[in-house]
Amino acid sequence: MARLNPPVKSTSPVRVNLPVFLCSSLLILLMGLVTILYPTASQLWLARAQTSVTAVRSNVLAL
Repeated sequence: MARLNPPVKSTSPVRVNLPVFLCSSLLILLMGLVTILYPTASQLWLARAQTSVTAVRSNVLAL
């Protein structure tokens, strides 16, 4: 029978890099608002992004 080790308590608190957190939160909020306010344009932009990522991936896999 396997013996389980007890969980280790960390003595140092988790630190958040505030500028990175705020910037990423702002970008997520902006993306959500653009998607809600401009659904047709967002559909086109996201389709283009997906097409370009797929093209790059297929080129990399072809190497």
